[in-house]
Amino acid sequence: MHWRNITVRYGDRLRHYSVFATTNISRCSATEMLEHSDRPYFENSIVDLESLSNAHWADCGALIHVALELFHRKTQRAISLRTRLLERISELIAQGFPWPSTDAEPTDSNSAVFIDAPTTGMLGYLGYRVGVSGVATDDRLALLSTIYTHRLPQINSADYMLQWCEPSTSIRLRKMADSIAAFVRNAKRRASPPRVAIDEWEADLQYLYTKHYLGCYNFFWPNTD
Repeated sequence: MHWRNITVRYGDRLRHYSVFATTNISRCSATEMLEHSDRPYFENSIVDLESLSNAHWADCGALIHVALELFHRKTQRAISLRTRLLERISELIAQGFPWPSTDAEPTDSNSAVFIDAPTTGMLGYLGYRVGVSGVATDDRLALLSTIYTHRLPQINSADYMLQWCEPSTSIRLRKMADSIAAFVRNAKRRASPPRVAIDEWEADLQYLYTKHYLGCYNFFWPNTD
């Protein structure tokens, strides 16, 4: 495990951030590595995850990776640790995450540079998955509510983050709903639509509609046709 650097332009300056990442998964067969390529801690016990959390209590990036693994665990001990981590991650994000180091000189081309920046959207970055290899329903819905009500990590670009606005706002909820509805529409256009994924996306949209939209907002709710 190591820290990877991200360089992002803000105005006429470049800022560097550090993101916790992994390069491999130990003691795995080739099949397991493919199956668990997005779960660097899938072999670790809950005791290991607790130790990792304590060791990296001030590192938001490291805690996110541990929390994502915990969405796959069903024991009460794992759920309790996941709850603590989500609260801690929110605290660190509120303090300012990721933390900038030093300013770098602008590039010769004076263009924005993103090195090792996330290539997925916010939902995927935070572990939202559906389908056969996705997150269990209760955990997935809990994650969606957390994304709606909590501050988010700064990924991709400043313009991208503006689309997600502040927690518990109509803009945040609309962005989430529009994203999931787009997933469904794109999936339905495939030659062989993934029915399990589509059903779960549509169920998640209904959850957001019932839990966070009704009685609070009146913007147009997206359709999935």
